Amino acid sequence: MRLLKRNLLVTFRLFVMCLCGCLIVVLFLTLFPLVEVNTCHRIGSGGAVNSLSNVIASPVLNEKDHFLCLIIPFRDRFEELNEFVPMISEFLNKKSIAHAIFVVNQIDTLRFNRASLINVGFIKSEKVLHDLGSRNCDYVALHDVDLMPLNTELSYAYPEKGPFHVAAPGLHPKYDYHEFLGGILLITREHFNLANGLSNRYWGWGLEDDEFHRRLLDSQLKILRPVNITTGKESTFKHFHSARARKRDMSICYNQQEVTRKRDRDTGMNTVSYKMGRTFQNCIDNVAYTLLNIELLCDHSKTPWCNCKDAPKVEMKRNLPRDEDVIVPIIKRKRKTVK
Repeated sequence: MRLLKRNLLVTFRLFVMCLCGCLIVVLFLTLFPLVEVNTCHRIGSGGAVNSLSNVIASPVLNEKDHFLCLIIPFRDRFEELNEFVPMISEFLNKKSIAHAIFVVNQIDTLRFNRASLINVGFIKSEKVLHDLGSRNCDYVALHDVDLMPLNTELSYAYPEKGPFHVAAPGLHPKYDYHEFLGGILLITREHFNLANGLSNRYWGWGLEDDEFHRRLLDSQLKILRPVNITTGKESTFKHFHSARARKRDMSICYNQQEVTRKRDRDTGMNTVSYKMGRTFQNCIDNVAYTLLNIELLCDHSKTPWCNCKDAPKVEMKRNLPRDEDVIVPIIKRKRKTVK
């Protein structure tokens, strides 16, 4: 009997010791996890995300506050994206700007179409937020992934008086002509709808911003730009783009030059043609962003230059006649002074 009691006591002590050991291990792993927890989840096509925190990088704290959606047209530039997302979120958080980041990734084999991707991002960002029961962004930033603001005086506030061109001529590291509207543009959803978004005709690099500039003016909108920024072209922005590593698609084929040099009154946000791929909810340094995979569709009878592969060579025409519908800017070349 005594032997039985002794064995039971030993067994009980071993059980208590094992239980305490397990509790210590659990506590240690909780405080010092071996693997960093990632709260981002993938959304299947047409699916949903578990939490708004997996979509909104910086939530709206007050219902009266404005809410910014960054729309980033994108293709195969994840190295720049990894640097851009945490940097822009930190920049906006310092200004107490609630924001969500939407990266619109072109996955088809057609030429890059920045304008159409922005149109799709504007449409789909609203749907993603709506499906989660969130209020919609009341303004958007049309933002290049390779351009990061450095000067803290640059405003990303709600552009109530009209579209606000953050990366203005004289501040952008590369472009410095009056009609330039690329890089970073803030615009309210109301004004973007008023202009019917951007033209879908611009496959390849260039001119989509010049056409959008004309659309905004035709919509009786005043374009505003930063004032009292003294850091100039060298120190206002960080420009990630490497011309050697990523050559711009400046090919001209078919009747592309003749059509795209004119104001487009036929296409826009309401005519953009695309198929949705999968949507992913990702994190970079604990900053959430939504990756929208988009397959753009091309009507080859209207814009055959969406694919210049095997197209007959076309020489760029010079000194074409100009009328009020021509959107190609006249850029005065600066003469290099010889020292």
